[in-house]
Amino acid sequence: MGGTITPPHPVWSTVFRGGQSLIPHFRGQPGTRSPVLEVDEPATYCFNVRFGCVARQVSFGSRFKDEQGMLISGAALHLGNRCIEEVVPGEEFLVEVGFICRLLPGIYYTDTGVSALVGGERRFLNRITDACLFKVSRRQPAIHNGLVHLEQEILVRRLEKSSTS
Repeated sequence: MGGTITPPHPVWSTVFRGGQSLIPHFRGQPGTRSPVLEVDEPATYCFNVRFGCVARQVSFGSRFKDEQGMLISGAALHLGNRCIEEVVPGEEFLVEVGFICRLLPGIYYTDTGVSALVGGERRFLNRITDACLFKVSRRQPAIHNGLVHLEQEILVRRLEKSSTS
């Protein structure tokens, strides 16, 4: 199943004026866009950002959430002190967040945002809540349930009956 999908009502929230636009999408395998990810397979969440103003100490980030909105994982450049020093109007960036899909089968959502230092404080320039909806599936049956695959294994050994019982 190819193409880009978004939830029925994405929430666009421009916090600081500047004309930034975000265009989120998934690539399940290199070069292929897909809203269905496979457990234990590499995936890439991408978004394009076009700037309409000068911004300093720019950070891009994303978060993955379950159907109830519970945060599962997130990443942002400023958390690792890896901000882009300055961008100017008209500059455009493609942000790619690569990962191994350890989520278990189900429906999940992403949040996407770009922030910068404004008046000495980190502020969102643009943020989309529930930017993309995606499904995780599994090719083979497995023993795991919940949200995340922690690679648990269950080992069972039949014990010999003791002669003293």
